Amino acid sequence: MPIQIIPISSGNFSQVIRKHGPDMPSLDTLLSQDRKCTEDTAIHRVAAITPDGEIVGFGFAVTGPWDPILRPGYFEISVRVAQNWRKQGIGSKIYQELERFSIQNHAVVLQGSVREQSPEDLIWAKKRGFNIEQHVFESALDLSTFNPRSFDDVLSLGSKLHFSSFANYPQNDVWFERYLDFWWELAKDAPGMEEKSRPELEQMRNTLFAIMDPAGSILILDGEKWVAMSLVIRETEEVYYNSLTGVSRPYRGRRLSLAAKVKAAEFAKNQGAKYLRTHNASNNERILAVNRKMGYKPKPGIFFLSRSIYHSST
Repeated sequence: MPIQIIPISSGNFSQVIRKHGPDMPSLDTLLSQDRKCTEDTAIHRVAAITPDGEIVGFGFAVTGPWDPILRPGYFEISVRVAQNWRKQGIGSKIYQELERFSIQNHAVVLQGSVREQSPEDLIWAKKRGFNIEQHVFESALDLSTFNPRSFDDVLSLGSKLHFSSFANYPQNDVWFERYLDFWWELAKDAPGMEEKSRPELEQMRNTLFAIMDPAGSILILDGEKWVAMSLVIRETEEVYYNSLTGVSRPYRGRRLSLAAKVKAAEFAKNQGAKYLRTHNASNNERILAVNRKMGYKPKPGIFFLSRSIYHSST
């Protein structure tokens, strides 16, 4: 049965896709991606389609203000093939088209990820020149059994420190810039961030600020000074994601990361979430220990991969 590899978008999805399985993207997936794009985003999405309109493979390559820490010349690559259609060369054809697009648009590095429980995907990626850059653990907290009151001693911050959230500040560019400065102060200390550059406000406006609830950005203050943060973002009605937790260097060693994460988990629980997910680098033992104290359970991790592109000088 011949398979076509065709460009796909939210505009033509309903015309060309007549059926798809649970492991393939839906129209909502593409619309969600569209909301992350700006006029400076370069994105190419392709689908593997059977003659009767079933989508059995999907992939995209993207660069620009898509991820606030995606560096210039870096392209995020994703390839997915339905389980029953693997080992038929579909993934290779999708990847070749994405690679062509990326090189045509002056890519210097391709980056992607594979799940730890899919060793065959890691082997597939390594055959195409990708190397492991980072190993990240995923863990999940069951909010139905999580009791914030069991951490009351941690939540008693003392006379000068107190909790707040970004919802208590004006939602304008002046305060977005202040938030971005603090976010970057904390984010750049995380493993794997050493070579990243601080994103611009416009990038954050179209990515993080577009999806976050300011009330879900828990802050700890010393007087008026922000000294710690834990940010949770709604993924679905039942699942929230703990995106960033950090503490300013002079305030570390005072259990503030645990306090901020507990407050963030309490916020998600009060919003009706049943689970809270997070990812942490395998060498970030400090935050992994905090997660264990809260009751997070480990799940299979993710390997983040990259491949350098060498352009001919002629």
